[in-house]
Amino acid sequence: MGFAGLRDLPPPPLPDPAPQAMPAGGPAPGQATPAAAVQQVNRNARRFAPKYVVAGVVIAIFGVAVVLTRLTGDDGISETQPPVGRGLTLERPQIRWCVAEDIRLEAGRRALHGDRKGDVQRFNEMVQDFNARCASYRYRSGMLQSVRGEVEARRSQLEADGAARFQ
Repeated sequence: MGFAGLRDLPPPPLPDPAPQAMPAGGPAPGQATPAAAVQQVNRNARRFAPKYVVAGVVIAIFGVAVVLTRLTGDDGISETQPPVGRGLTLERPQIRWCVAEDIRLEAGRRALHGDRKGDVQRFNEMVQDFNARCASYRYRSGMLQSVRGEVEARRSQLEADGAARFQ
């Protein structure tokens, strides 16, 4: 028992042999001294290291974003209409719908023909539905700002969609 099993282990490795002495005439032509070689390696490491670190960080962030997108199933553009209610905690696609619908409604209001009674009534119903779903909701920290950025990238298409509702 105890340490009996250690007896069967191989002995520890021997230390590296002493460094070889430099030939009397110095290094052969084209060969650097060990100290010069180390300095050259250090200079190259300092020169290229920041580039590789930045590239590595960018690749890592991209990889994490891809993995999270696949795990959550969120493509950055899908919208899900939230349920009617106040104070509900909405998920990312539901917040995206609220932010996008606000843009569509604003564009629809600008395109609205006030002389067509049906359009005004339909617009008011859309606003009431929007308010019932999006007037008061909760979200996780940082999610609203992130979703706003995603939706802003599609603003021109959303405005066109909103205006088309009343043409």
